[in-house]
Amino acid sequence: MDSQSYQRQKLNCRNCEIERLEGQLKELWFTVTSPFTSGDLLEELSHRAPLTLLERIAEHANAQPATLERLSYHPSHEIRVAVAENVGTPHHVIFALTHDSSADVRYSIAENYNSPLEALDLLTEDENPYVAYRAQMTLMRIAPAQASLRFEFSGAAEERKRNQAI
Repeated sequence: MDSQSYQRQKLNCRNCEIERLEGQLKELWFTVTSPFTSGDLLEELSHRAPLTLLERIAEHANAQPATLERLSYHPSHEIRVAVAENVGTPHHVIFALTHDSSADVRYSIAENYNSPLEALDLLTEDENPYVAYRAQMTLMRIAPAQASLRFEFSGAAEERKRNQAI
């Protein structure tokens, strides 16, 4: 066998391997994005799935609370955002994510109408003004009476502080 034919054969083997891996990835993609995939299978896949599929797992309606809690500690903020936006995420995980280092994660909680009112209330005091404002707007839309009382009280307290300083 000459050198060129050996190189061609080697290249064909690599292409076959790439095609095989692409096929496996497609199969995993269809499995992870199917609404019929069980929470148990999603949990199992979450231990070995690539980053793009982990995000789909975190978004999945059938993801188990334990899976979502584990993924809430993932280094990728995109995965933590997906966890924060999932309606199946336990409240204690949402509360933990209100202290996340990523403003994107906190913002996703602030704009989510399914977030617990207490988490939204906490985010109205966020250091990032966009997160704080978004939390206020979400609160005002889902609980207008509570939000207006809270912001009136907060505004009165701020005015008292200013008057005392003068």
